[in-house]
Amino acid sequence: MDRKKLNLKQILLLVTGMIIIAIFGFIYYQRQHIHLKNQGIYTLEVGTKLDFQAKDYFDLNFFTSAEREKINQKIKVNFQDLTYLDQQKEFIHIGKYQGAITYQNKTYSIKLIVQDTTPPEIEYDDKIAYQQADFDINQYIQVTDNSTGKCQTDIQTQNLDINQLGEYTITVKASDASGNQVTQNIKMHVVDKKAPVLSHVEDKILQIGESFLPLKDVSAKDNVDGNITNQIQVKGQVDTNKKGIYTVLYSVQDQAKNQTQKERQIYVIDSSYLIKEVPMILQNPGYYNGCEAASSTMLLQYYGYHYKMAEVVKSIPTIPLQRHNGRLYGANPNEAFTGSMVHEGYGIYAKPMVDVVNRLISKKEGKHQVRSLIGESVEKLLYEVSEGHPIQIWATASMMNVKCSGTKSWYIKTRAGKYTDEQYHFPLSEHCMLLVGYDKNNVIINDPLIGQVRYSIKAFREAFESMGAQALMIENKE
Repeated sequence: MDRKKLNLKQILLLVTGMIIIAIFGFIYYQRQHIHLKNQGIYTLEVGTKLDFQAKDYFDLNFFTSAEREKINQKIKVNFQDLTYLDQQKEFIHIGKYQGAITYQNKTYSIKLIVQDTTPPEIEYDDKIAYQQADFDINQYIQVTDNSTGKCQTDIQTQNLDINQLGEYTITVKASDASGNQVTQNIKMHVVDKKAPVLSHVEDKILQIGESFLPLKDVSAKDNVDGNITNQIQVKGQVDTNKKGIYTVLYSVQDQAKNQTQKERQIYVIDSSYLIKEVPMILQNPGYYNGCEAASSTMLLQYYGYHYKMAEVVKSIPTIPLQRHNGRLYGANPNEAFTGSMVHEGYGIYAKPMVDVVNRLISKKEGKHQVRSLIGESVEKLLYEVSEGHPIQIWATASMMNVKCSGTKSWYIKTRAGKYTDEQYHFPLSEHCMLLVGYDKNNVIINDPLIGQVRYSIKAFREAFESMGAQALMIENKE
């Protein structure tokens, strides 16, 4: 009996030893003979980057991470005649490609199969704007495919009504060039996306002591909720007994939580003001088209920079009227003056004149700088005048809307000398002047054509805003 037990143990030990030897033998064999995976056939889904890692092609289960990395560094993978979907050559076209892997002086034939088994993806924004004027369902639904090719798409919207708020179900069907298909029912919601409109919250001038009712004439209207003026919230205090600039914030929100906010500047100023001792310089005789130069000369002389008008004229960039290849060429007035200030000429706008006046101040090593007021309100200009700052402004000679003006047209030649195909239509009534004062109903202007004159604030606003609200001033350097 004991001999039988001993024999059984010996048999078990022998079998175990043989199994261990077989396992180690198998591992040794696998390590000595690297095999291709899947008989050398490598499948790649289109839209996926091709990887050149050894583990993708060889069966390396019996190698450590460090050993795999060494194999990676030694193998060379090459495919013939690969074609790509993109210029960066990251994604390969659908197809079959022959290739080879070289490792330790041995070459293995491999095949790459790029296929498309993935259906298109449907992405969407489920919130459609109520009563959208240019509504297109394709703005809200995007169908993409991993092959980057075009998909056939059928969007069924017969139940959708963008003129009625609510939830709607639409069906989207899409298929790609490989025949992969997807159908998806999507719940879309027609919602109010449009914020209310606040009206009559423009900047405002108040005379010292004048009462201010922040909601007077102010209204709010919503495309769904209608008149919601009673929902307007106001923040900010205005002390009409103290000169200054006060900011008032208006806000209103509709039932869909769309909100509108607007800031309003309230300028509390003296009832009238005139900046005295501003020199009057006329453009005639001598500079028939020199209103910008004359206005800048007045401004500079007021601040103690005693330039003659002729010096200012010479400092202004000018492009003569010129015929070239049958076309009349001149400047873009936002870059230079067109023509001659003595003979036939037209004008230059505020943007380049800011640079001109700044250079003239720097030439005298002055303690001032030019501030552009392009886009500022008439109220802002009057406040600056009340602070003692003359303002160089662009309007029209008649103080009418520039739309009423005739024009002179030319093609634009740049300051660098390039002849362009862009045309400019210059308003013949353009006129540059110096704003030096105001009263309750009028502005007081040094007009280089006729001297000091008064125009109604209403007419001035019309002309100034129609010319693009162009202005500049001189101030102390910060």
